[in-house]
Amino acid sequence: MAEGTVFYTCLLVLFCVTTISCNCPETWVTFGGSCYLFAFGQDSDFTEARHYCQLHHDAYLVEVNDAHENNFIVYLLNNFKDHLWWIGLSDETIEGEWKWVNSDARPEFTYWAAGQPDSYHGSNEDCALFHVHANYTWHDVGCDIKCGIICEKEEEEPVVVG
Repeated sequence: MAEGTVFYTCLLVLFCVTTISCNCPETWVTFGGSCYLFAFGQDSDFTEARHYCQLHHDAYLVEVNDAHENNFIVYLLNNFKDHLWWIGLSDETIEGEWKWVNSDARPEFTYWAAGQPDSYHGSNEDCALFHVHANYTWHDVGCDIKCGIICEKEEEEPVVVG
């Protein structure tokens, strides 16, 4: 292998490790072992959003597992002003029992706004979102409103050749 080829190969590997993930599909963003797609312009209700992630991307609506992941997502959402974004969290099955719709697990971390979740005026607010007008804290809303979609999936294992 030529000396220049080795240099550029090492540079590419360094770039992939430190700046972007070479283990996520194009247009996806990586963080903490997961890949994220911010599907701007694909506004959908909660069920449509779940199907969009599953059927088109073999992924799921984002599950926020800790403050670091939440801060990362909120930082990116600040680029999309005046928009609401679905979180894969719902209490549709049992009122008041919030679970991630993909893993069926109760969240260990939440970022609810003060007074949330509230099922406002007794309405059926069974789905959660990042609320743009509340600094992207979480709010419960009706599952039929149209919001942006954040899909998540695990990073793919790197393919080692040679």
